[in-house]
Amino acid sequence: MRKFALHEIGSGFERAYRLLVCSPLGRRTLDQFLPLLSHAQVEIRVLDERTQAELATGNLLQGDPAGAFCFDGVKRTIFIEPGLETGLLAPLLFHEMIHCLDEDYLKSFSKNEANWGSLRARAKALIIQDPAKLTQAHLSEVAALKREAEALDHQRLFMTERKAHKATYWVVQELVDAIEGYRFYVSRQKKIGFDLNQWVSEAEIIRKYGLNPNVLEGIRTSAQSHPFLVPEAA
Repeated sequence: MRKFALHEIGSGFERAYRLLVCSPLGRRTLDQFLPLLSHAQVEIRVLDERTQAELATGNLLQGDPAGAFCFDGVKRTIFIEPGLETGLLAPLLFHEMIHCLDEDYLKSFSKNEANWGSLRARAKALIIQDPAKLTQAHLSEVAALKREAEALDHQRLFMTERKAHKATYWVVQELVDAIEGYRFYVSRQKKIGFDLNQWVSEAEIIRKYGLNPNVLEGIRTSAQSHPFLVPEAA
């Protein structure tokens, strides 16, 4: 097993990359991620208090996370809290990298925006007309559009978080096998609200992100492995 400066604190992300390459899954993910970063298709920004407040105002951030990912249809942006030790920075950055590379999540952005656009347009059209002409059918129509938009919101978030949590679990297991003392290190990291060395169930993801389980039927699974995540044979 290799020794690594897990408690190191510094600027930049090279130290996190050096730790992640000790994992086969980490290496493969970096091979996809770093070219995007070098071609400015992805940006990594500091998640300071001001940025947290801005993201929360735009309903792009919930709670007090140490990392976040945002996509506006063009630019992918990862936010990471400053001052993290390398041993914690690496899996948190990796988690956001998985979001960044999640093509299903990225491709569904346009559909999600179209749903909310339809809701806003229909609601606006009804508001500017004579209120006396509003019927229960109109209200039911708007309610149905809102349910459709919210359902896709929850489904997208659930699927990308499930993928990211699964991937992070597997990369941590590989690092535990490769880095001396890493199992003990991650077991003592309480900042992010869950144990990096423990499997995060779908029920926990639903609870953590405040998702509606009723709109997730048909896309849930009890499987702990995934073809995308199973490490390749050495």
